[in-house]
Amino acid sequence: MTLRDIVETVSASEAEDWHVIGGVADHDSLHLGSAVYIPNPLITVQWGQVIQEDYDMPWTRLFTDKHATSSLVDVFYAGAMVFRNVMVTVDGGRVTLPIPHDLELSVPAGEVRFIKVVDRFENGFGEFDEYFRRGGLKAVDAPWPRFA
Repeated sequence: MTLRDIVETVSASEAEDWHVIGGVADHDSLHLGSAVYIPNPLITVQWGQVIQEDYDMPWTRLFTDKHATSSLVDVFYAGAMVFRNVMVTVDGGRVTLPIPHDLELSVPAGEVRFIKVVDRFENGFGEFDEYFRRGGLKAVDAPWPRFA
């Protein structure tokens, strides 16, 4: 399994593919949650380690609650971190969205799918697409992820 395969597995997964754990198994972690991919438990995701408590961009102020927080989401394979991405929780924690890559608020479609999976771990179903639209974000056909 390649690194790209691992990230795509997460992005293409469904809610029932994951066993969500209310905290993290690693006591040294600053993440708030973790999930194990049921079809292949070697793949795990941890999320919620805060990068910036008061993340403020014009698009994050479009929601009722103006507070937004940026945090990390890490993907692990066989216990080793293999991928990291940044996301932003908006509207006082109601939904997690990808961070746009440019002033046009573009986000690669693969990253949109990836963050939508992580949002489901914490926030359930139904609001991601609406918040994505309300924030003015646009899914674009662009390579993602990019590896050095």
